[in-house]
Amino acid sequence: MNMINNVISSYQQRIGKYDKQVWEQTIEQEVLKRLRSVPRKTAKVNPDLIDVDLFRGSAFSASKPNHGWVAITRMALLRTLFLPLYFKWWRSCVGVWLIGLLCLLYTFQIITLFIFLGDSGEDKSEASLSSAHVFCPCIMMFILALVHTQMM
Repeated sequence: MNMINNVISSYQQRIGKYDKQVWEQTIEQEVLKRLRSVPRKTAKVNPDLIDVDLFRGSAFSASKPNHGWVAITRMALLRTLFLPLYFKWWRSCVGVWLIGLLCLLYTFQIITLFIFLGDSGEDKSEASLSSAHVFCPCIMMFILALVHTQMM
């Protein structure tokens, strides 16, 4: 359970990192450095206080994506189709151990696609591949690439 919490907090930190301007990140790091040297005190939090940002939004402008949906979709499609060529990008997004698993799954998807397309159609038994066996993993990997392209 602790591993799942670590993965979730890692993704939350990545997403939160893209919501801040560079100067906000620098100030936050400086404040955190100063807080480590200050002795901690216990305080009682007043639950009646409400954050104003909940009603009006942030007073600072959030960084917006530089690309439109068409460009993001095209980049995600290229990163999915040519996964070995975008190895460094995938490694920066998902981590070292998961990129190994993705490369293995990519290889299996290519082999499955060749088997599916090379099937002459003469032997249609229950053991033969359906299009769902071939295209569902491809679509899932494309969605993963789309999400990470949008975050980057």
